[in-house]
Amino acid sequence: LSDLDFTRVDFKRAKMVGANLFGSRLVQANLAGADLSGANLNGAWLMGTDFTGARLVGAQLLGVVVLGGEVKTRPIFAEADLSGARIIADLPATNLRGARLRGAHLGVEIKNQGMGQQRTDLTGADLSGANLNRALLSFADLKRADLSRANLYRTNLAGADLSGANVADADFTEADLDRAVFSNATGLDTAKGIAKAINR
Repeated sequence: LSDLDFTRVDFKRAKMVGANLFGSRLVQANLAGADLSGANLNGAWLMGTDFTGARLVGAQLLGVVVLGGEVKTRPIFAEADLSGARIIADLPATNLRGARLRGAHLGVEIKNQGMGQQRTDLTGADLSGANLNRALLSFADLKRADLSRANLYRTNLAGADLSGANVADADFTEADLDRAVFSNATGLDTAKGIAKAINR
């Protein structure tokens, strides 16, 4: 299914396990509740794509396109299961409310310096209540992100920028905070597990 145009196609609750959607146009497509476990979405066009409640376990989302053209809305990943997914994308202000990112890899790839974008941008993303348990968010741009009530147990936040982020009631137990930036972050007084974080 690579390099095909699926603009506005209704894939709601479709079973697309392991599908190769490399470079495909999924602009404003409805993938709510679809099972895309292990799918290859590298380079896919995801402007306005609805992944609400979708299963994206182990999926690849490298260099996806989320802005451009007539559609100005970003993809929706609310309640989506992105456990173990590999993501390198510009996702500022993206709705990831209640998303599950356990073991997801969103960190920088130092060894791929010559391959263009290497950093996941979650600036202003709504991650409230997200399960980021053990997620790899090293060097992630989380400026102004809503991480309230997020589960950050053992999450790798080394070098991550959480400037201005809302971390109220977030759980940082055993999270790696080596060189993480918290300038102007709000809710630190109610954040949990800070004393049990490593490399504080």
